[in-house]
Amino acid sequence: MKFKEALVMGIACGMTTVDEAIKNIEIHSNNFFVYEKISTELKELYETWEKYGCPESMPISRALEMCYQKEK
Repeated sequence: MKFKEALVMGIACGMTTVDEAIKNIEIHSNNFFVYEKISTELKELYETWEKYGCPESMPISRALEMCYQKEK
């Protein structure tokens, strides 16, 4: 799962910070992914999160703005 996807899911679930969105995916990963793929999906999430450099306390809306700006 990519970092941006986790942020979008976080917004849909009423989360407000990057930390909440990431933890939401971690907690519910067994519902989102096939068991054998959980570690791969979480690794991708952490790697793409690191690429964007958004701190845990950052609001999701601001983090998404940063993601879109870096992609330009």
